[in-house]
Amino acid sequence: MYTSIHLKPEVNVRDYQHTSLSTLFWDSFKCHSGILVLPCGAGKTLIGISLLTLLKRPALIFCQSIMGVKQWRDQLVRWTTLTPKQVVRFAAAFDHEWESNPNPKYVFLKTLSDIPISDFKNSVYL
Repeated sequence: MYTSIHLKPEVNVRDYQHTSLSTLFWDSFKCHSGILVLPCGAGKTLIGISLLTLLKRPALIFCQSIMGVKQWRDQLVRWTTLTPKQVVRFAAAFDHEWESNPNPKYVFLKTLSDIPISDFKNSVYL
C-alpha cells in the first residue's frame, strides 16, 4: 500500500540531511538499516520524516515517551501533507483517535513502555 505523503514545498532539507538519507539506500532503491547519530537540533526527526516521504509506505514509529509521540505528530503535520487524522497516536491518553477515526491512517506512533519486554526477548530481530 502506497501513501500520499509528501514534504511541504517550503521544507528545506539540508545537504548533510540529504546525505544521511542517501546512505540508507543501495542502488538508489533498496533501503537498509543503519544508525543515525547527529547532535541535538541537527534535524534527525526531519530526516526520519523525509525517509517516510521517500518510501511512501505506512509507518510505525516507536518513541521513548508520550512527549516523543506528541512531538513526532506535531512535526509530521508541520512538515508533510499529512493531516492530524492521518497520524494516529497509540496511548491511553489518545484512545479516542483510533476508534473515532475513519480516515486512512498512514503513520502510527507508539511508546515503547507499552510493549512487554518479553516480546523483545522472544524476538529474533530487534
